[in-house]
Amino acid sequence: RFQRYVTENVKRFGVELRLEDTVDEIDDGSVRLASGEQIDNAAVIWTAGVRTPDFVRDLDVPKSKQGRLEVDQCLRVDERTFAAGDSALFVHDGSPLRMSIQFALSQGARAARNILRIERGRIPGPYRPHDPGYIVPMANNRSCGRILGVNCYGRTPTAAHYLMCILRSRGLSRRLKMFADLRRIL
Repeated sequence: RFQRYVTENVKRFGVELRLEDTVDEIDDGSVRLASGEQIDNAAVIWTAGVRTPDFVRDLDVPKSKQGRLEVDQCLRVDERTFAAGDSALFVHDGSPLRMSIQFALSQGARAARNILRIERGRIPGPYRPHDPGYIVPMANNRSCGRILGVNCYGRTPTAAHYLMCILRSRGLSRRLKMFADLRRIL
């Protein structure tokens, strides 16, 4: 549903999407596709899947197809090695957690606490993810996302995105500017 919503929203701007096409060459504002078609005066926006850094992918430990390190419930790769964030493949309720900032932050904090626990001779604690959801912010304030288990479209997820940015930002002037932007869209 979200993919369809985002696609239709982007098309409102007059953007032609070429999903699943392969680009062979980009040269001086033109693009040649694998099919041989050439598009002149092209603005190229390339998006790709997320993957882990090469040095993580090169480690000789169990990994997913994306190169994420398989971790246990305490975020351990092995007895004294931990992984967190996009590099960690943590399975919750039978599915891997998505690569997301909220999980990266909470996993990093849990991994740090577990390292300190081990150094103090204690048993590491399990990671318990909390998923408030996710938002796909869109420039025209027609965002979409899943917030606290509810699918949302339009200004509500845009406002939620701004609020999260305000909460996570540092510096009063930055926060005030984002708050002013939020007031304009509401």
